[in-house]
Amino acid sequence: MDVSPIRSSDLRRGVELQARIHRAFGESSIKPDITAFGKIIGGGLPIGAVAGGSDVMKVFAPLGKRPHVAHSGTFTANPMTMVAGLAAIAAMTKDEFQRINQLGGDARRLLADAFRSAGVTGAVTGAGSLFRIFIGAGKISSYADAHLASRHSATLGDVIRHMRDRGGLISQVGLGAISTPMTPTDIGMLAAVFEDALRAVVVRAHARKEVAADEP
Repeated sequence: MDVSPIRSSDLRRGVELQARIHRAFGESSIKPDITAFGKIIGGGLPIGAVAGGSDVMKVFAPLGKRPHVAHSGTFTANPMTMVAGLAAIAAMTKDEFQRINQLGGDARRLLADAFRSAGVTGAVTGAGSLFRIFIGAGKISSYADAHLASRHSATLGDVIRHMRDRGGLISQVGLGAISTPMTPTDIGMLAAVFEDALRAVVVRAHARKEVAADEP
């Protein structure tokens, strides 16, 4: 039977995202024919790689003649990138995977607690060392839920900017990742800054509504 190769990719930046790769392949029975890696194997520097079994990868092999698929690139085997990648891989031991994944779980729990404490409707999703914040949605269980929550992107943006001004940096869509230098103290600071941002933004929003209601 002719079966198309399974392809998988995890093109993310930073040491922390190797935990995601480990989680996907190390804790499941998935055996992809082709795996595409990006950035993580270069310690955050520009790089990409494709790995697979010899039956798949032989298309790249010259074997004394022109390969079936030519492969080259500006950053191919860049020495600085390779050294950074080696350092990243060395840092990501099995114990370190477990530690930052635990911190990820702590972050999701504390961020969810912050929503409740601030009296704001929201949800926190994620797995391993990753988390993502949604405002205005009590539960995210599908793409449709996430799409509907995007209606509150302006409020989320206000929260993220407030966090940034107080030392908490996450992506503009509410995505965050735990990295190897982080400790439980950092996670506690993240949650505290997030709750402060929620309260500030909500109070500001209520004040605007009250002003608008009072206007003739």
